[in-house]
Order: sequence, then structure tokens, then C-alpha cells
Amino acid sequence: MKKLMTTAAISAALLMTATSAVMAQDEDADTPKLSMGEITVKMGHSDEFRDGVAAWKACYLENDGESTWSTWQRMDGDSGSYYVNFNMSKWAEIDEDDAASEACSSVVDEQIAPHMKSSNWRWAEYMPDVSRNASPAGHDVALVYFFRVEDGQKFNSVVSEVVAAVREVEGDARGYWYEMYGGDEHAADYLIAITFENFAEWDEDEPPGVWAVAAEHYGEEKAAELRADFRASVDAVWDYTYRRIDELSHSAE
Repeated sequence: MKKLMTTAAISAALLMTATSAVMAQDEDADTPKLSMGEITVKMGHSDEFRDGVAAWKACYLENDGESTWSTWQRMDGDSGSYYVNFNMSKWAEIDEDDAASEACSSVVDEQIAPHMKSSNWRWAEYMPDVSRNASPAGHDVALVYFFRVEDGQKFNSVVSEVVAAVREVEGDARGYWYEMYGGDEHAADYLIAITFENFAEWDEDEPPGVWAVAAEHYGEEKAAELRADFRASVDAVWDYTYRRIDELSHSAE
């Protein structure tokens, strides 16, 4: 993790302790902290990049590395975009060294970094109070909404009330929320990841929108107030779809 702020940032992602993008929340566990690395690969270098990550994974496991990580490819928007996602239970884990990662640093320098155009790093903290209770294990597709917020207090209040309505009506929340840190004035402040086993799930009947669920639970007038508060609290909303690349990821048994 200590290499993230150096010129080797584009390769450091693959040297750090890492876990999947979302993890089940244990009552006694610390709230997971997420490090998100968005990596842009040079045009025409995707195969070489993926081969390099596969070589690093093999090296890491051969050196008895104990970390797990999850690599995702963005399916829409600009091409050549990947995410490598890391979870920590405490910020102190950033200070820890990883001998297996260090042993494989030459693989990163020689087989991965030359194929990368840029990288962007953010920190985030999981929000269990408004996230799904069910585990996303086995879900390889994620629809991720990003929110740049003007009024965080109002935004969080609306999210809490809408999630409460969805839980009451449907039995659980729909996605996994994170509050994000760092980045410039154009960066998102929050995200929600809604996961699917595969794209075939998109062919099923679409559930009602969350505002319709809020109206069912609170009534039309209250739902309209919540929607107006939400619109007033955000500056921008955008979304991307990601697919998990199993062969470039590593999960604990």
C-alpha cells in the first residue's frame, strides 16, 4: 500500500493486500475500508496487460502470498478500463509489508506497467447500515452508481429513508454502499454497487424503481419530498457496469 503514492502507482495495485469489492459484514468486525484502483490500459495492449496480471498472480501464490483480490473490467464507457479492488478491516493495514508482493515486483515492472496508460486511486468505507445483508458471493457482474454530492447530510438522510422502505417492502436493501475519500472536485463522494450473478439476470422482469417502493411505503407525498431532497443534495450521478475477471482475481477458499 505504501507504493500507491509513488510513480509506481500503476503497478503497486498488484502488490498490495487485497480482497474482493464487497464482503459480508460480521457484527464484531471493523467496518471494511476499500481501496479502489482504476487502471486504464493502452490501446491494443489489453491482452498483454491481462497476461502480465496472470503472471503476477502465479508469482504471488508461488511465494505463499495470503492476500485475496478482485479484478474487474468496465463493460461500457471508454475502453481499456479495469478496477482492482482491495478491502482492509483497519487503515493500519496500509502500513503492513507483503513479502510475496515484493518478491514479484519485477513481474509488475516488466510485464504489467509497460501496458498501462494511467491509474487513479480512491479510498472508501463500507456503509453496512444501508447495504444489503445478503452476501454477493458468486456475483460476477456489478452495476455501480456514483454520486457527487452537494449536501452530504441531506443525501445520507434520503438514502437511509429510501433503504428503510426497500427493506420493509422487499426484505433487504438492493446494493452495497461506500462513502469515498480523496480525489479532485469532479470525483464521486458515494457509490452503490448492485451485483448480479450474470448478465442473464437482466433479461428477467425489472423490479420497480426505488421511488415507487418509497411511495408504496410512505405514500406519494412523502416519496415526492424525498425525491426532491435527493435531487437538491446531489451535483451529478453516473454509472458503469463491470464484470469480474475470475482468472485475474484470487479469493480465499
